[in-house]
Amino acid sequence: RFFITVVFLPNHIFCGKITHIFTMETQPANYKTPVDPEIKENPYLSYYYVPLGILKEEEFKEFEEKMKESLPITFRINSKDENRERLVKFIEDFINQYPELKGETLKQICWYPSGLAYEFSVSRAELRKNENYKRFHQFLVREADLSRIFRQEAVSMIPTLMLDVQPHHLVLDMCAAPGNKSAQLLEALHGHGTVKIPEGAVISNDADAKRAMMLVNNTTGINSPALIVTNHKGQTFPKLFTDLEGTGLEEAKFDRILCDVPCSGDGTFRKNMLLWKNWHPRLGTSLHTLQLMILESAVKKLKVGGIVVYSTCSMNPIEDEAVLQAALNKFKGCLELVDLREKLPN
Repeated sequence: RFFITVVFLPNHIFCGKITHIFTMETQPANYKTPVDPEIKENPYLSYYYVPLGILKEEEFKEFEEKMKESLPITFRINSKDENRERLVKFIEDFINQYPELKGETLKQICWYPSGLAYEFSVSRAELRKNENYKRFHQFLVREADLSRIFRQEAVSMIPTLMLDVQPHHLVLDMCAAPGNKSAQLLEALHGHGTVKIPEGAVISNDADAKRAMMLVNNTTGINSPALIVTNHKGQTFPKLFTDLEGTGLEEAKFDRILCDVPCSGDGTFRKNMLLWKNWHPRLGTSLHTLQLMILESAVKKLKVGGIVVYSTCSMNPIEDEAVLQAALNKFKGCLELVDLREKLPN
């Protein structure tokens, strides 16, 4: 049986040939919710991504296998820390001292500026068995407690680099918790250690009060006087006013805004085992409107010539391309979609 379902989303008109109808009630044949949390299966993935043409069938198998692999440990050195060169040398000496760390086990992330980010690819079992791996992991834990390094997924480091923050910029991180991206923004604002007191500032915001407190804790190690932590909903973030020239209040606009919005997280299967059990396409559909509202709020607070980066942990077009298209439609003539594929080398 075939049904034609028409779905209206804010500011959207979807046109094209109907190849597959997916409704929120649709369920794969013989599907049972996994009971064992270690089972890495979810038939909704292929049922959604393949028939709708998001992935080709031959691509999907490779895609699913990749999602079943464990994530490596990735970390970056605090570029504002005066000991950063000592840390780089320590890591290089550690690699030279223990041959098993050479090659693919411990390596620099080639596209991260100044080579200050690393990937440590060992499993938990290997970490328990190998004393040298364990010793290096203890070093990472110790330095992270001192905020000299930040444990952060490699892909999570990318959005802030796209903003190209300078010391004079006023920057807003709209959905900032747990704070790793805000820390990155602060490092850039301080010229990666070259500017003691920048002219600009970073406003690090989160809608949840407890997560906002987490922001305070996770950015303390940056030691910056240019950080403001706020607790507001991103979609209704209030206007800010300044009187820098003494000529009366005027609305303060931002040079750079990061919208790392709430999402269904289907790009995080490698670290979030519960997603294999709980993921459903309706998660993305339910968040689309909120994501668009947050992005629209950001655009209204941006200076002419400023940059807003929109990012998610999802690969669902409803949460990504559809949100961008809706914003471009609404602010027609005021927004330009920028191609950043050549922004990072390698």
